[in-house]
Amino acid sequence: MERSVNTIRGLAIDMINQANSGHPGIAMGASPMLYTLFKNHMHVTKDHPHWINRDRFVLSAGHGSSMLYALYHLLGYDISIDDLKQFRQIASKTPGHPEYLDVPGVEATTGPLGQGVAMGVGLALASKKLAKIFNQGQTLIDNYTYVLCGDGDLMEGISYEACSFAGHNQLDNLIVLYDSNDISLDGSLNLSFSEDIKQRFTAQGWDYLKVDNGEDLSSINNAINEAKTKDKPVIIEVKTTIGYGSQLQGTSKVHGAPLSSDDYLNVKQFYQLDETPFSVSEEVYNDFNTISTNTNQLYENWLAQEQLLKTNNPELYSLWQRLINQEKVDWTIEGVEETIATRKAGNIGLNQLSKVEPLLLTGSADLSASNLTNVDNNEQNIFYGVREFSMGAIANGINLFAKSPVAVSTFFVFSDYLKPAIRLASLMKLPITYIFTHDSVYVGEDGPTHQPIEQIAMFRSMPNVNLWRPCDANEALCCLKNAYLATNTPNILALTRQNLVNVTGSNIDQIQANVNRGAYEIYVPESYSKTIIASGSEVQLAIEIAKELGDIRVISMPCFDVFVNQEQAYIDHIIGNKDTNYVFEFASTYGLDYFVNNHNHIIGIDRFGASGPAHDVINYLQLDKESIKQVINND
Repeated sequence: MERSVNTIRGLAIDMINQANSGHPGIAMGASPMLYTLFKNHMHVTKDHPHWINRDRFVLSAGHGSSMLYALYHLLGYDISIDDLKQFRQIASKTPGHPEYLDVPGVEATTGPLGQGVAMGVGLALASKKLAKIFNQGQTLIDNYTYVLCGDGDLMEGISYEACSFAGHNQLDNLIVLYDSNDISLDGSLNLSFSEDIKQRFTAQGWDYLKVDNGEDLSSINNAINEAKTKDKPVIIEVKTTIGYGSQLQGTSKVHGAPLSSDDYLNVKQFYQLDETPFSVSEEVYNDFNTISTNTNQLYENWLAQEQLLKTNNPELYSLWQRLINQEKVDWTIEGVEETIATRKAGNIGLNQLSKVEPLLLTGSADLSASNLTNVDNNEQNIFYGVREFSMGAIANGINLFAKSPVAVSTFFVFSDYLKPAIRLASLMKLPITYIFTHDSVYVGEDGPTHQPIEQIAMFRSMPNVNLWRPCDANEALCCLKNAYLATNTPNILALTRQNLVNVTGSNIDQIQANVNRGAYEIYVPESYSKTIIASGSEVQLAIEIAKELGDIRVISMPCFDVFVNQEQAYIDHIIGNKDTNYVFEFASTYGLDYFVNNHNHIIGIDRFGASGPAHDVINYLQLDKESIKQVINND
């Protein structure tokens, strides 16, 4: 219905002009796609917005948020006209880019281009994985994931990674609508982008369809119908006109600035809309109401499938209820006594967890043999290939689908490649577990390119992220359990390649209680005047030095982020006298002045490492036991 399409456009430009900020071009060009998709294909319902089998829509081109908010208002979601009038204002339901949790109907936080495509891949993959578990004689999960992307999304490297993965895994429940308008922010698209999209995507294992006229609702509808018949993911290139109806249509000038007052009135007349801002006819509301009526019936039909599962397979139904209610399993850790690398402990823990948590999905960026993240049940392993960034974003999509647990892994130094995905996980409060192995310069021969230095400080500076750096196998197991039990916080585990002595003992309950505080006394002599605070592999070194020098207490600090949120009295007790404190972390010293008054009391690395056997690297950097003892004795 043309009037409904134009109403989406009209509300979008109303929002942008009122805010004097936003991106009208995409809203004016892509609204026919969005309307057709939701009118004829999207199985969603405002009355049951969290229905697990709803179709998912991700606006990867997140700058088109005004179009999305207008649509959700018309569909009857909890976004009022007053909310639309608060577009891009503080604490509104209509922020500058779509924000998961803050905006009804939004499935993923988008804005950084390309990540929405990858999260769409994750949503589609999660649907496939869960369907394989639960579609046993009934159909509980058979939804589609739709993504709307632009040229910028397809330029980003993450889209190459994610789409390659999707094609390889034959995700036939994923359909991408490509808003192909031949314009980028800098001007004509041919300034920077001239790929043959058909050849690119077919080479990656996708099917390709094209709609030559983005105003032709029937052609768009037919293309989506055809896409749903394919046995592979599909991209539909829809040729649109950016800023359709504007005096500036077809140019970059209409991309990211409000319309002039004259052009605004011209557009309203072109769309045959009331010039009064935020006007919606009853005819349009009624049109969108039919969508809700139809999808509500689909939901009711689906409930019968759920009842079949309850009747026919009570055990599987119990697991289903745990998924629906986002309940975690009661995992009892089996501790270890031997001297092993914490990456090995991570593998022990993941296998323990996978035995009681069939919903767990774990995987690595082609480093599972080194990260040791694969579990015995291969159905729970995902092989991401060398695609760190998209792995992180795909994991976000997996968790967004139903909050089922997901862990991903690579070397700690390569966490740089997926940092933007971790940032979005933090913003969306997704409890993703990141297992980053080969911590510290103890990596040795691999040299400075593979030795993490600044990564600890980087992640400690990121809001709503817990970085865990365990000192031995049992601390590692407890850290992993905390990551699994998290509900709204991403968790990073920095694990070693080298073996670490068991310094925590065998009382796993006590170790867990200690780890839960973020930092705790691990070695306390009868009397002491100095304190060493350490994390990770440096804890055992600190204990050795404390025993040899005497008069020194040792604090193990598996998680700085958790520790600084303890009650003040506990923090004060652990820190003690900052004048006589020392901190051991064989990484960047940035931020560690929190524990000391004298920066010279921080034993760390404010340079890149070196290539050689680990022992030689440690000596070269003057981080060996005798050098550190000399620093302490000289004070």
